[in-house]
Amino acid sequence: MESNAIYEKNFLEDCLGELKQLRLQWSSGQWYEGRHSRRLDNPTSMCSLGGADYEHYSFIMRESSECVYQAICKTILDLASEYGLECKHLVCQRREAYQYVDDNDDGPVAGLDRKRAVHILCIENDGGKSVFVIKEFGIGEQLPPDFEKYLKGSCRASSLTYVSLVEGDADKEDLGHRGNIIDVGKFLRDQFGAEEEACFFDYFEQLKARANDVFGLKVTKTLQYMELGGFRADLLKNVRERSYPINVMGKALTDGQRAVIEKHYLEERRCRATVGGTDFATSFITAEWLYSSLRGAANVDLTPVALGYFKALEQFLAKLIEALTFSEADGARSISLDSKNKKNKKLYWKVDGITDYSRWIPVEDGAVAVSPKLFAEGFRYALNLGRLAGFFGSWDKRENTLVPENKDLLNSGIEDGAYEAIILTLQSLREMRNGYLHKDNLYEWAEVDKVRDELYTVFYLMLGSYRLDERAIAHLDVLGPKCSKGFDRLCVYIDQASREKLDPPGIPVFYFGQDAHPGDFYLACPADGDPVIDRFGRVVSHPGACFRRAWSKTSYDFKITVENAPSIIREGRLLFGKDDSGVIKFDLTGAEKTIFEKGEFLE
Repeated sequence: MESNAIYEKNFLEDCLGELKQLRLQWSSGQWYEGRHSRRLDNPTSMCSLGGADYEHYSFIMRESSECVYQAICKTILDLASEYGLECKHLVCQRREAYQYVDDNDDGPVAGLDRKRAVHILCIENDGGKSVFVIKEFGIGEQLPPDFEKYLKGSCRASSLTYVSLVEGDADKEDLGHRGNIIDVGKFLRDQFGAEEEACFFDYFEQLKARANDVFGLKVTKTLQYMELGGFRADLLKNVRERSYPINVMGKALTDGQRAVIEKHYLEERRCRATVGGTDFATSFITAEWLYSSLRGAANVDLTPVALGYFKALEQFLAKLIEALTFSEADGARSISLDSKNKKNKKLYWKVDGITDYSRWIPVEDGAVAVSPKLFAEGFRYALNLGRLAGFFGSWDKRENTLVPENKDLLNSGIEDGAYEAIILTLQSLREMRNGYLHKDNLYEWAEVDKVRDELYTVFYLMLGSYRLDERAIAHLDVLGPKCSKGFDRLCVYIDQASREKLDPPGIPVFYFGQDAHPGDFYLACPADGDPVIDRFGRVVSHPGACFRRAWSKTSYDFKITVENAPSIIREGRLLFGKDDSGVIKFDLTGAEKTIFEKGEFLE
């Protein structure tokens, strides 16, 4: 059935037109909420922690959401008419709906003053009638029980179903919900077929894309200390779970090579260096924050985002060279400064463009000896990306051959294929960096993605391939603050587990001791107090880990400290779901893994 005209009119003409008008009213400083005008220069409520900017943003989002809601409802109605469904359309104000609530009703009261009209459809299928209430996600959006009964009775319907305006997972709000609930996709499939569902979402994505172009609005995160910890944790998870390439720069990594690299990078947790407290980790985290905040932005110069990754790379290579040469005598290895400096006999100290000729390092045959002195503030200016990368080797394009350097620093078991992949990736990044610094503005996200992907690959290959002793591991800040070991890491883990949503298939539960009965479990609770956070967003010390019984009504029943921590804590899951009749069922897996033993956190 031809329904494109419906989507064109409702989504891309009417709805988009209203959104454009909203944008014009907003940018001119005048818009309307109900009958009351609101101006940009109105005073801001003291209760609004976000300030005036947030109030303006939230208002425009509420009004935009209303436009989209009405457009979706109108489109569903038009589709029902187009398909010839026997359909009765009811509209009521939410305040009118609540007049059916008894004074003693314990149902949700959120939304009492909402002005949104609730769209209700009574559809006749196969001789029976069903009521469908179109709503946004959230239990607070449902109707009062008495009004649900009134609707079913007045429509002579056998069922009432909420159509939640989400793309899947509508049943996540179904705990405690009185009626059946489905997402809008299932409603469209059931009533109009899968092809119509696909067409609906295709046009809806067009609407969203054009609306984003109209508003140019995006939430940009700020990295305060407390938020930085969460961002670092998410970033480390991405580093660990990322799918690293099997073929790098035309060099295939064998399964054996990948196993060796991943043993060091993932199992030995060298990947933690990427989010540690070093300068290169800070630059990398900052670049990732810029990337996630600006992703999708158009008509802006993306060079600063790309250069953030290049800065992280330069700092990483310098730090890695320091770490690899700690145990060696000064001058055992060298870094080539390039051919034009072969006549220079000295590398002078320079800070902020001012040269101190009394302080220098000897230069021999265009190369400078590797020593701690070379990495001091006044000599670091000479260590650019090309020179740092050249320490590990280079690729002679004329001869199309590898020129190895310091290959003996590799771990045993690293083969030529992995080594060549490292050198070729570094060469590629060097060439891209030179291009970005000496050409027009960068507008393509694909190019930023390429830089980002190759930096991730460098971390993976080099931290997984080079030989690092304990001193080198500490220099790269793989382990983090000493106090983040054991107990404090357990507390962070429990605090994060307490915030896990009550979503199927279940939530984590915890057992004290090796042989605890499956039913003798505790639930995680939020920490009783704030942890001490360092400037990198990492927990330095923690007030303790809190637990409670499932039936408890207190904030927590048991608090673990360093003094009373059990010798063993194990983790399982409390599973829940529905049987065929819709009844919620619970089950316990029992302890599945040990997360804490004799003061050591094992996750």
